[in-house]
Amino acid sequence: MAKKTRALETETLEWQKRWEENNGRLVSITKDHENIQIEVGKVHESLYKITNLYHALDKERSSLLKKLGRDISQDPLKEVVKDTLDKIQK
Repeated sequence: MAKKTRALETETLEWQKRWEENNGRLVSITKDHENIQIEVGKVHESLYKITNLYHALDKERSSLLKKLGRDISQDPLKEVVKDTLDKIQK
């Protein structure tokens, strides 16, 4: 009976050790996930600011081109930037 008890205690200790190791890994993964979510939030905020800056600069550029009398409807740069922003936002 004592032999069986020792075997069960050993098995219990092994399971407890495994659980503690896995729990530590889970805590680590959870912290990493939280850090990644914070970083994603910062990147989204930066993207929002850059997009707003782009729109403000584009508006100013368009008004300056109009003052110069240039046709802004066929501006290839505007299309490239717009496509790039669309790809980034997806």
